[in-house]
Amino acid sequence: MDMDGTIDRQTGWLPGPVLAACIVVSLVCATFVQAVSGQSVLRFTPSMMLERGQVEVKWFNNLYTQTSAFDAEGQRVKFDTRLSYFTSILQAQYGLSSRLNVGFDVMLKSVTSDQWTASPFEVLTFGNDQSSQTAVSLVGPRVRYAPFRSARLSLQGALLIPASSDMEGRESGKPFLEYDDPQIWLQAFYDYAIDRQYLVYLETGIFFRPDNTDGDASEWTLPLKAILNFYPTERWTVYGLTDYTVSSNDAYYFQAGLGLKRQVVRSLEVEILFTGFPIGRNRGGGKTFNLGVRWIRF
Repeated sequence: MDMDGTIDRQTGWLPGPVLAACIVVSLVCATFVQAVSGQSVLRFTPSMMLERGQVEVKWFNNLYTQTSAFDAEGQRVKFDTRLSYFTSILQAQYGLSSRLNVGFDVMLKSVTSDQWTASPFEVLTFGNDQSSQTAVSLVGPRVRYAPFRSARLSLQGALLIPASSDMEGRESGKPFLEYDDPQIWLQAFYDYAIDRQYLVYLETGIFFRPDNTDGDASEWTLPLKAILNFYPTERWTVYGLTDYTVSSNDAYYFQAGLGLKRQVVRSLEVEILFTGFPIGRNRGGGKTFNLGVRWIRF
């Protein structure tokens, strides 16, 4: 995320009635699913592949808010404004085989620029005026492949295409929402079970954005993410997240946070996550509030 609020990969809260409806519908669907013995949605990380005919649907929401950012020297700079982003990602994935999965992503984004004393949840009014912008921002397909049958390693490629125009606000003067360029995401996922209660998950990749709109330089981003999962019971997961991301435009950030997952039924989980950005350069210094729901038809 740039100091002006540009977000590389941000994914927040939805209004209560909408979220409640989603959870209820998911629960009703899940009760009619015949789960396979021994399979648990909590232990199903992105490094694992869906079997043929299996389906995964994930709805992840992120609310990012900042009143400060890190300058070119890595010093935190305070602002007299609050910039808040909400990103809602709906992902669907289908198992063609145990080594090849396909999926599709849809992203809804909203941004609000206000006084620093304003509530970060003002972004959930989904405005479209000179201080806010809302749009379906990116859509696109993705493919996940397992190069080895036995290893818990998978590789994923995604092409995200802009679904709206002038999201950078160059013509309208609205706050920056998203780049008006396509994005290519290449990722690798791996996990390792230390024992029955602890699992380490690792993720890396490269995100490339070729600039096609105004002649600015293209940009690549390299994220390095590590998550330690602790399973106190089969229905609960507590995890710690660290994320160090560098970019080609002399920028980086470090993100850390704590999350909690609850297995509602065998095929359905609900997740909450809080993160902060303690250090960085040419990036925002805010915090995120996250809420996700995931369902798998085993």
